[in-house]
Amino acid sequence: MKKVVLILAVATALGLAGCAKQERPTQQQTVQQTGTVTLKQNVKVSLKKAWTTFTDAHAGAAVTGIDLTKLGKGYQYKVEGVDDDKEYELLLDAKTGKVRHQSEEALDAEDAKGVKKAADGITRSGLITLTEVTDLAEKQVGNGDAYAWSLEEDSGSTVWQVKVKNGKKTIEVTIDAYGGEILKSEEDD
Repeated sequence: MKKVVLILAVATALGLAGCAKQERPTQQQTVQQTGTVTLKQNVKVSLKKAWTTFTDAHAGAAVTGIDLTKLGKGYQYKVEGVDDDKEYELLLDAKTGKVRHQSEEALDAEDAKGVKKAADGITRSGLITLTEVTDLAEKQVGNGDAYAWSLEEDSGSTVWQVKVKNGKKTIEVTIDAYGGEILKSEEDD
């Protein structure tokens, strides 16, 4: 009889343990866990390193834009900038840091002599990070994975434009690059 009671007690305890509330991630936790998947898996070179690679190669030039986009199986930075008389483009492998391509071209007369540099140059100090902008964009969309980033001047403001894949939809979120304020969110065509 004691064996039967002991077996029932053990079985009951195991059954209750199996029925205990198991933690399941909420939708918000799931987004946070997958929110930077693309960055963590594919981008080993920081934005700061891409910026520095450009400015080291083109002393005196100001960065006017940075894109981080998919290329083949990996990601690539495209850093654009100008000095007083030329515009430059540098393509950088986002995983290895290897410069893939560089080009330069003379500025048109109306953009030369520092005009474009003063109008479109971006200051790195105070920029929110790729991780921060990714989190902001994905929270704005509600669910999804960011996969393309663009830093640029837009109507006198420096903004991040982040594309987020949410199911079959692509949403482009525009964010103030220094303050982190969501400026616009729209479905991309």
